[in-house]
Amino acid sequence: MLLAVSILLSSCGIVTNTASISYPYTIGTKLGDRCNLKLTVIQTLSKNEALCLQEGASFINVYKIVTNTNILYDGQVVGGTWVLVDTYTYETKDNNIKTVPVLMPLSEYKAALKK
Repeated sequence: MLLAVSILLSSCGIVTNTASISYPYTIGTKLGDRCNLKLTVIQTLSKNEALCLQEGASFINVYKIVTNTNILYDGQVVGGTWVLVDTYTYETKDNNIKTVPVLMPLSEYKAALKK
């Protein structure tokens, strides 16, 4: 299943970012909501941005994570407390539009608030 999702997302492009979520993710739907998640990187978008799957979920939860201090790579497992900071919209190979939450590590979120 991970391979299928990886292939599905392999030719994604950014459509737009919005500030609301239309899918019932476990983290809530307000900017600043927090959650504890263990995630596996399925596609890096840059060295500090990646699409991830939630470890151990009974259904597919895709997230985009952003970090200023960590380098991300395919297959990497990352966990901890995350904060909802935005949404990310992309188009799949099948021309479906998907919108997923963008998460940032809590420590980086707190540091950004202090600036």
